[in-house]
Amino acid sequence: MKDKVSVEIVESWLKGWCLSREVSFPVPYKSGFKVIVGDEKQKERFVFPKLNDDFFQLAHSIDEPWIYLKVSSSPDEFIEKIPERWKLQPQGYMMTCFHPMNFPEISLAKGYYLVVF
Repeated sequence: MKDKVSVEIVESWLKGWCLSREVSFPVPYKSGFKVIVGDEKQKERFVFPKLNDDFFQLAHSIDEPWIYLKVSSSPDEFIEKIPERWKLQPQGYMMTCFHPMNFPEISLAKGYYLVVF
């Protein structure tokens, strides 16, 4: 991947993911985040903003089903380096913008706020 996303953006995205599914917020896990999802088909998920040794060590240490690993990286960069027990799911994409964004004066409903990184 040419452009990488920041840890802060991944954490904010993951908090939104958690809110939409009514699960607990992510907690730091090494260079990424861990979410206890608690679903029978997704016990936990680990999300890493970049591919590194933390991701690979975790991939090699997990041996139970329904734990998800997500990383902001092309599968070509890791698929040959993780155990065969992992199943690659269809890719999802995080919408990003790598240049400053201009926001016009806006008003939001009471209780809502806009965060710009």
